[in-house]
Amino acid sequence: MATKYCEGCGAAFDDSSKFCTSCGRANSAQAAPTQVPRPVPPQAPPPQAPRPQQPQYTQQQPNYYQRPPLDAPLTVWQYIGTFILSGLPMVGFILLLVWAFSSDTNINKKNFARALLILGVIVGVLYAIFAIVFSKVLFDLINQYGGSIRFR
Repeated sequence: MATKYCEGCGAAFDDSSKFCTSCGRANSAQAAPTQVPRPVPPQAPPPQAPRPQQPQYTQQQPNYYQRPPLDAPLTVWQYIGTFILSGLPMVGFILLLVWAFSSDTNINKKNFARALLILGVIVGVLYAIFAIVFSKVLFDLINQYGGSIRFR
């Protein structure tokens, strides 16, 4: 057997050995036939957590971005405008009824309209009582003097 020298490190090794005993490089004379690399089977992607299912809506959802929510606070100018509009003779009374009993009115405006309607009823009842008492006193005075009040 012939002695060969390693192409990598120059160390002597036996011709029958497959690798250099010094550096481990393959013997070029005994090099193994070139192997065709095996194809790597495709790996499945790692399992993912299941996505939560979105609820299926049968009705069209309202668009909340077009109108403010019904419980948004009213500004000072909205209160002033509501108060001025409610003071109009017949239109104001109709507006108060609509604001007080509508389902899509701001809750603050609804409560304000209800409060104005209740105050209107209280003032109306007090006015009726005052008118009845005043007219009774006036008629008693007229009857007491027998209608003979003279202005001098």
